[in-house]
Amino acid sequence: MTAPSITYGHGLLEDSWATLDDYTLTAGGSSGSYGITTGYDLYIAITSFVGDSYVKNDTNFALSTTLFPYIMFRYYTTGSAKAKIVAEFSDASTQTVLSETASTGKWTVATVALTAAKTLDHLSFNCCDATGIAYYDFFLVFKGTFTFPQYTTVTYNMQNRYSNTEVPSRLGRRKAWMGANETIVTIEGDVDSQRDGWKRPVGTSSKTDKIAAEVLNEIHHKASSEAWQWIKTDRGQFKAVLEDLVINESDNQNFLFAYQAVFGEFRLSNASNESLTDRLGLETL
Repeated sequence: MTAPSITYGHGLLEDSWATLDDYTLTAGGSSGSYGITTGYDLYIAITSFVGDSYVKNDTNFALSTTLFPYIMFRYYTTGSAKAKIVAEFSDASTQTVLSETASTGKWTVATVALTAAKTLDHLSFNCCDATGIAYYDFFLVFKGTFTFPQYTTVTYNMQNRYSNTEVPSRLGRRKAWMGANETIVTIEGDVDSQRDGWKRPVGTSSKTDKIAAEVLNEIHHKASSEAWQWIKTDRGQFKAVLEDLVINESDNQNFLFAYQAVFGEFRLSNASNESLTDRLGLETL
């Protein structure tokens, strides 16, 4: 079993691409288009290839890679095209965070460490090498990923909704499917004072943790400004919010606390438009 993990500490998130007007397309001589899909993904399409096409933000991000040292992104490609992402820093140096890669027909998520002690100003999202489309679901520049040092259970709840119509003289109600709730993941366990990892070491957060499992309190506290976190377990990986956090302390416990963290799947679009494989990130789990 692989321990579940969750991201924390947003520096910059682009998910809906609602500010696409703040990005500019450089076509590289190729013919094609770019825009946002109904599922809120950025697409860059090449129908006649001459050179690589890319979309880059116009205004500097001015984001410290010391405070936010990681970038996570999700992409896939169609046709013969490849995806590529390049970071540009304030000193004009660059870092290729995703080299030219095809991920034909499947969403791939990756996390890359940004060059240390830089100021991130630009990101360019490329469609490379040939005709086809490069899709980008999101990018997140963030502080780190917290792996649960201990857990007792990970519970998945995927609930359908039905109307139950009562019919006279009929044995059994009539059922009509009315939709489904988002996936709910509940992680439960103990916070053991003898187990390393419940406090983040200096350098992985803006301050030294004062209490065990403080990262969970922080995620909960910052929900108003951080739209979602990326959760990963043995059964799936997806955008999620921390809906409920319970910490229980008792004077007769052999450990510090018992905890229960309830994460709800975050959706911008209808999950019915995706396959289960895409929805739960099973291809690259």
